[in-house]
Amino acid sequence: VSRFTILWGKYLGAMIILLIPLMIGTCIGILLILMGNVNLGREAFARLLMFTLVSIIYMSLFLLLGLFVSSITHRPPIALLILLLIWIVVTAFIPSLSGVVADGIADVPSAQEFAIRKRTIMFTTNYAAELEKRVKTKRLKSAEEIKLEAYTILDEKGEELFSLSEEHRNAVRQKQDLARNLARISP
Repeated sequence: VSRFTILWGKYLGAMIILLIPLMIGTCIGILLILMGNVNLGREAFARLLMFTLVSIIYMSLFLLLGLFVSSITHRPPIALLILLLIWIVVTAFIPSLSGVVADGIADVPSAQEFAIRKRTIMFTTNYAAELEKRVKTKRLKSAEEIKLEAYTILDEKGEELFSLSEEHRNAVRQKQDLARNLARISP
């Protein structure tokens, strides 16, 4: 019998043994939900099916990893130690380090840099000089026109500050999404 046939047989046997309790548990869960007069719509059923499929994929990956490690090591305690180390890294370190990795990858200005950029927008403009320039170029005469132009200048600066805030919020949101996606690698 070839080595591949032995490994394939071990994989199939272990998957069947692992799938039996998973499927029984899933079916009992669905029956309990349905007996509780809860209407499972298509979307909820699709999510449940997707969760079961992802569980099967995870089981398969860990089973394949176990077979791989046990086939390259000659002593079972060493294989167990290596697999335990891999499991700790995948379940403990990857989720914990996802934020640190996302900080290194995503370029998000700090709160201090954001405050400096905000102050620059607010205080670099000489509002009186800007208003005087606009009054001359537009030939504004009445106090009401000048007042409206002053409000226009303030609105423009407010929009500039708002767009800067949105830019910062979007960058922070992208970094959070990246950290969340990196943490999802872990089972």
